[in-house]
Amino acid sequence: MYGKIYQWARELAKVYCPVIGVCQASGEGEGVQYLNMAHVANARTAKQAEADWILGIGKQDNPDFERIRYFSVSKNKLLGDTDTDPQKRHLRTEVLLKADIARYEDIL
Repeated sequence: MYGKIYQWARELAKVYCPVIGVCQASGEGEGVQYLNMAHVANARTAKQAEADWILGIGKQDNPDFERIRYFSVSKNKLLGDTDTDPQKRHLRTEVLLKADIARYEDIL
């Protein structure tokens, strides 16, 4: 069922506009900093196969790091243009969660 939904969304994106799908990690992703495609909930490969780009947002189970999130791009079919840094194509980075304004901020 999920595979068909994601195929439908992919076909929409080809014709009309970018489509963003959001899902949660499986229980195996609990407390994992850098999530990968295996952590996608309720899917073996269907969601991952249809996506061009996947961003995982992880978190530690440590209260001292409650506001830190860990971004990992586990899939990226997008090659970019001449300004694209190929080193960042499968980026992993830490960010600060600013929950009061629903934003993330770079950690300098």
